[in-house]
Amino acid sequence: MHVLAAFVIIIALYSGFHPINDAPKNELTVTTDGADRVKMRDTVTPLEDLKNQNVVKQTYDYSCGSAALATLLNFHFGEDFDERQVIQGLLRHGDSEKIAQRRAFSLLDMKRFVAVLGYKGVGYKAEYEDLTTLDGPCILPIKIFGYRHFAVFRGIYKDHVFLADPWRGNISFTKDEFLEKWYQNVIFIVYPEGAREVGLLSLREGDLRFIDEDDARKIIFDPALDVKPPVDRWIDDRPGERQVYRR
Repeated sequence: MHVLAAFVIIIALYSGFHPINDAPKNELTVTTDGADRVKMRDTVTPLEDLKNQNVVKQTYDYSCGSAALATLLNFHFGEDFDERQVIQGLLRHGDSEKIAQRRAFSLLDMKRFVAVLGYKGVGYKAEYEDLTTLDGPCILPIKIFGYRHFAVFRGIYKDHVFLADPWRGNISFTKDEFLEKWYQNVIFIVYPEGAREVGLLSLREGDLRFIDEDDARKIIFDPALDVKPPVDRWIDDRPGERQVYRR
């Protein structure tokens, strides 16, 4: 009898400590009542995935240039490069000695590499107003913590500048913030030279996740005014599936 009782206790303890399976990161379970009796499960897109969507992330401290170029080639022209392949191409067709000295790639290295691929790369000095007229993305240098860093310019909406950043993913700055960071007003444009453009770096409705200055001013200086921050929501129209994201 004692053996049987001990066996029952052990089984009860074991069953009480069984591992709980983590829910997939793209699923969200919401309890609709306090008693935890009714649950709703929905498919969601994690914020991390949204931030890194259509961005080749840099894997080395000084590889932002190669990652930015891979991002532009892959998601604007439909190429299929990983960062290592672009690094190898830049080393082969760029100035390898200078690359080794500065431990970074230059726009001239990028120009030589894209020319081998059949594209035309051109660097310009530009003004903010020039960026508003661009009909496609470009690579530009910005200053981060005193260091020069390459990112891909995607577009401007309500004086917010949107970038695909190899380090931080999809980000945006106000006009003043961007102008403080933009290094020497340089841009590098890659022209298709007859190649098709897939346009995956164009701004989408889901990218515009910010409260603009007018609404922020109303919220700060007129508390009685009911100004609600925009809630971004996108529902997939495929039957049985729904994706939702919110700020």
